[in-house]
Amino acid sequence: MNDSIDINLIIRPCYVLDTATYCKGKPICEYSNRILPMDLFICEYRVDKSAKIFTRLPKSKHNGCNMKSYCFDNYIEKLSIKRDYQ
Repeated sequence: MNDSIDINLIIRPCYVLDTATYCKGKPICEYSNRILPMDLFICEYRVDKSAKIFTRLPKSKHNGCNMKSYCFDNYIEKLSIKRDYQ
C-alpha cells in the first residue's frame, strides 16, 4: 500500500539523512542556498505499516548523499545528537 498526496500540496523539498551525515552538515538546495532546519529529518528505522514493526536500517541500505563541497555545506563543528524520549 502506497500513500499518495496531491502534487499541489507540496510546498518545498525536504531531506532525509542518516545520523552520521546529519551531524556533518546539510545539502545545498538547488532552488535556494538555505535549507531550513525544519526541512531536515533523520531516519534510522524502516517502518513496516502492515506488520506494525520498526527495523533498524543497515548501513548498506542507506542511500548516500553527495557530500562534495559544491552540493553539501559542512558544519564548522560536528553536531552531536541527544535523544529526548518525551
